[in-house]
Parts: sequence; C-alpha cells; structure tokens
Amino acid sequence: MQHLIKAFEDIFQESKQLPPTREIDHCITLNEGTKPINVRPYMSIFKKLKLKKIHDMLKVRLIRSNTSFFSSPI
Repeated sequence: MQHLIKAFEDIFQESKQLPPTREIDHCITLNEGTKPINVRPYMSIFKKLKLKKIHDMLKVRLIRSNTSFFSSPI
C-alpha cells in the first residue's frame, strides 16, 4: 500500500483549497410543501472530535459553510 501511495503521491496530497466550480450544482428535488428535517443529532465523543476538525477546517477556509435548509443542524 505504501508503494502505491508513494507512486501516486500527487493524488494523495491534502487539499489546501476548495474544489473548482462545477457545471451542474447538485440539488435534491422534494415534493411540494415538504418541510426541512431539523432534528438535533446525538453526538458521540468520536463525532465531537470530528466536528472540532471541521471547525478547524472552516477557520482556515479549507471548506465553507453549507447554506442549505436541509443540512444537518450541527
């Protein structure tokens, strides 16, 4: 496995920026009148640690906030 990672080192490098803009923006079509599901999720310690990592990535602008009404309320 290490041989493959070394051979394709450029593919496995950690990204420092957002992905390029795509021609088609992903969209989920719902039935008319459907309300967003907004339920507070249970957070295990493992998930809380992952959330901390996400906040760190937001700080350095490696990712951006989701503005969808249907996103998870974390």
